[in-house]
Amino acid sequence: MSVLLLLADRANRRHEVWVNNRTLAETLKRDMRSVRRNIEALEAQGLLKREPRKGRGGRQTSNLVTLLLPEPSAEDAQAAEIAELEKWDEDNQAMVAAFNKDVSNADITAPEFWKRWGKVLVLRDPEKVLADAKEAAELKVPPGQW
Repeated sequence: MSVLLLLADRANRRHEVWVNNRTLAETLKRDMRSVRRNIEALEAQGLLKREPRKGRGGRQTSNLVTLLLPEPSAEDAQAAEIAELEKWDEDNQAMVAAFNKDVSNADITAPEFWKRWGKVLVLRDPEKVLADAKEAAELKVPPGQW
């Protein structure tokens, strides 16, 4: 299992890994024969595909290993996406609430304001930001007081 985890950790977005057995053995503190047996077993189980590669001189170089991971079911994928969106929404709602509480006493011309709240302003409704700015201008509210 640790061989599969290490391969997954080093894989790119297409689930490809270019690694040689010596590197795997050294990283996992195992002998190369053990690593080879693990890779062969994972390949037999259909969890990866190995493509031997040759270097310029025709000598064996690192193999291309492609992890054959099962696709999540549509329900699992949808549940994961919903959970991620809910977390994002929860985090950003808390940030916007803190911003709304803090902005009434802030000097929006100060660099510290933008360093702290610049990201939150992007999350706010642009029409609301413009309406607040117009109202502040009409009432001649000093910067940082709207």
